[in-house]
Amino acid sequence: MSNQKRNRKCIYKAITLGVALCISTVCLGQQQRVMTEGWTANMGVLFLQRDNAPGYALLADDNGVATHLGSDFDFQSEAGIEFTLQRKLDEWLSQTRYTGMSNWMATQIGSGDATENLIIASNLSEDVGGIGSLINGTDFKSIEFNFQRLGLTKYGHLGFGFRYLKLDDHYQYRESSGGNQDVLNSIASNQLYGFQLTGHADVYSGDSISVSLDGNAGVYHNEASTELKQYTTGTGTNQLNLESANDDAAFVAELRLALKYHINPRVSIAAGYQVMWIDGIALGTGQMNDAVITDSGSSPMQGLLSPNLGETLRFNGAFVHLVYTW
Repeated sequence: MSNQKRNRKCIYKAITLGVALCISTVCLGQQQRVMTEGWTANMGVLFLQRDNAPGYALLADDNGVATHLGSDFDFQSEAGIEFTLQRKLDEWLSQTRYTGMSNWMATQIGSGDATENLIIASNLSEDVGGIGSLINGTDFKSIEFNFQRLGLTKYGHLGFGFRYLKLDDHYQYRESSGGNQDVLNSIASNQLYGFQLTGHADVYSGDSISVSLDGNAGVYHNEASTELKQYTTGTGTNQLNLESANDDAAFVAELRLALKYHINPRVSIAAGYQVMWIDGIALGTGQMNDAVITDSGSSPMQGLLSPNLGETLRFNGAFVHLVYTW
């Protein structure tokens, strides 16, 4: 997909979700709870699950049909932290929010035989024998600064903000070889930053219980870098060493439904469900077929690697927060 088409696709997504946020803010909910406190601190834990990823592709020598080694990577829910600090400034609500999730990890064990080759690049593969372990891991960190205009409607707020998001994804294949380990690493690092639309809707407000819907969406600039390396432990031999960088537009959207129980005027407990989509990123499992070896006689082998920024990830799960206002 060309850069122009991808940029247009991301802009269409942002406009669509922005309109949806506006409609939900205006149409949903009851009278907004009056906020008399100047500051609100919100700290809690997330339990999110990311999309599964396919196992590493194999190429069978006898018929050239691509298959998979082992089953798909099945990612379980991982715990993360989230902290939000917000302050009411006249008719504006300022918000700083940090989210950190680390080490989503999934491992598969697969076996190969002499008729199967491991795809390392679009024009390079090697024999697979014995048992190999396949590891896929993801790290995610985000910080955002938002401003929402109070009083536009009695049902919620609308606003804008800036977000920086870092997502690292790595794939690794390990196979025993003469007492050492043959290792193939594919590492993708994404740094996204840009402006976003934000919205908050009060779905229900009672004396002790309230329900709210929050969302944000934006088109971001993604500066991505990828590495593809192959080496043997113990011997220090490097067979392959490729690095590359690229940038393109990316799209991020997030929705969150929260139920809050007000213990007293200052202390509340919030719990709910959230989902996030990230489109236009590079993943470790999606880089090998985009590599082209140009000098297989060198040590390490040299070639070209163009980051594949056409990947999409979805995160979803639950959260629990402690909220304090003063």
